Amino acid sequence: MRTTEACSRQTRSTEEKKIYLRNIRAAKTISIFIAVFFFCWVPHSAISISTNLCESCRAKIPNEVGVLVLIFGYLNSALNPFLFAFRNKRFKAAYSALLLTMKARPLFPRSLRRRSTLTASTLHPELPDLQDSVVRLQLAKTKRES
Repeated sequence: MRTTEACSRQTRSTEEKKIYLRNIRAAKTISIFIAVFFFCWVPHSAISISTNLCESCRAKIPNEVGVLVLIFGYLNSALNPFLFAFRNKRFKAAYSALLLTMKARPLFPRSLRRRSTLTASTLHPELPDLQDSVVRLQLAKTKRES
């Protein structure tokens, strides 16, 4: 009876460790997202608030600085997919496999490379003779005409 209790305690403790480690990893991921968000958007928020509340501060801060910190804020949106993707083990494995296959093959194989555009039509720039090809238009008869 004691061996079954010990086994159940041991399996519970390994499951609890897995859950604990998963929670730690999730907390790290969330803290990375929050830190990047904070780092990217706080300068824009500070400049925006200070220029809206203080008229004399608005004249001291050049427009280029405002645009730069706004771009820095938008950089956060561009970084989020990469942050999430590189914290995900399955994505990293799939991405590395993709890169390995791209290294093994050339980017443009010979069959897809464009051939020279020098043809007979480029050697003779005059217009082709259109009199040989006659285009005939036919009118469709309606029920009333027949």
